[in-house]
Amino acid sequence: RGLVLTLATFVFFKALSLMPLAEASAIAFLSPVLVTVLAVPLLGERANTATWIALALGFLGTLLIIRPGTGVFTWNALWPLATAFCFATYQIITRKLAGVDRSVSTLFLSALIGAVILSFVAPFHWTPPRSMADGLLFASLGISGSVSHYFLIRAFALAPAPLLAPYVYAQLIMVTVLGYIVFGDFPDGVS
Repeated sequence: RGLVLTLATFVFFKALSLMPLAEASAIAFLSPVLVTVLAVPLLGERANTATWIALALGFLGTLLIIRPGTGVFTWNALWPLATAFCFATYQIITRKLAGVDRSVSTLFLSALIGAVILSFVAPFHWTPPRSMADGLLFASLGISGSVSHYFLIRAFALAPAPLLAPYVYAQLIMVTVLGYIVFGDFPDGVS
């Protein structure tokens, strides 16, 4: 679980180095569809009609942003697509492990595995924060990420994967807004 989450993070950062945040996120947000499809053979869970409708609407929103066949869908799009597969796998494993360990233990072990793996990479790529504000942003990112993953683990302990999968699409709106505010990126208009 920790390995797949670390890999998802790595390939998404690679995607962000090659394409705008909104487009990379839109492609990565194919993961809810993958979770729902994989939940049938791997978890024995099925989605109801409302879930499939929510997934279809989210997928249409994704297609509206990436528009396959346009300039956004290039070989670089394989990086966020790999993110989608990794994150879907992470969610399936999270659901499979629900109830096996306490949520805090699951969170800790995943973070520990990620920290060990990244300790081999970080010395070659790490740039220390340039200011106290940067350091605080890093710390807030770590705290918000930990809290978010804890809630995700709890959610998968309480509900089937196909029921939770469509909620990921709420992030697409926020990522688009943040991409515009922070980076000045916004998906171009439909022509």
